[in-house]
Amino acid sequence: MKKSMLIIILALIVFSLLVGCEAKEKEPKVYKVTKSTGLYSSINPDAEMIRSLSVGYAVIPESEDGKLFCLTNAEDMELCKVRVVGSDDVGWVLIKWFEED
Repeated sequence: MKKSMLIIILALIVFSLLVGCEAKEKEPKVYKVTKSTGLYSSINPDAEMIRSLSVGYAVIPESEDGKLFCLTNAEDMELCKVRVVGSDDVGWVLIKWFEED
């Protein structure tokens, strides 16, 4: 009797620990625009501007892993693919015009 009660208690403790250790979804890093710039459709220097971004706009990485995906274009400018927080706008921004919040 004591042995079965002890097993039940241990099982409950293990279960409660496992429930408490559920994987939490990691929030993506938020970056703030530091100079008025544009959100562009590609890294091409002649790309269409999707929208302008004022100082203080918040952007997050567009990649599924939450890391910045950046490329350098033909004019040696590094741009990263981001999503504008609070909208569905996704595009490319010069990395030098935003920083981690």
